[in-house]
Amino acid sequence: MSELSHVGMTTCFYCGEASEILLNTRLSKTLPRNVGVISMRPCNKCEGYMRQGVILIGYDEGKTDFNKIERDRANWKDAHDSVRRMAAPGTDSYVRRMKADGYEPEFIPRDVWRTGQFAVVKDAAITRMVDESLCDRILKARWTFVPGPVMEKICPREEQPA
Repeated sequence: MSELSHVGMTTCFYCGEASEILLNTRLSKTLPRNVGVISMRPCNKCEGYMRQGVILIGYDEGKTDFNKIERDRANWKDAHDSVRRMAAPGTDSYVRRMKADGYEPEFIPRDVWRTGQFAVVKDAAITRMVDESLCDRILKARWTFVPGPVMEKICPREEQPA
């Protein structure tokens, strides 16, 4: 059980480090100290990386359950669509309000088994390495998951002396 507090800390989806501080305005002990990932908004460090290039995050294909991720994505889409219909029946004012606030809800893939590999590469490297059909999406998102063996070829880990 986590300790509850008036203050909580979110985690950056990309690097996994502490990101934002949340304050509970109800003055009751309700926030766990480590809230976890609550949005796809990058921390300041990752935002800087995204200005320099594209973030590559290594993952283990053997330990990642892609079927569960797709089920989660479908459930998220269904839930988001139903909230949109309930919030503004017959109109899309909910969507306009969200976009006016600069918020576009995004699916957060939580069950990807990360290897700890993290790199930033220039846009030109992405255009050389990635198929054209995927390239535009990656350049727009400024990040992508990359299988561990591919990450090992892009940026080999340094051997640690025994």
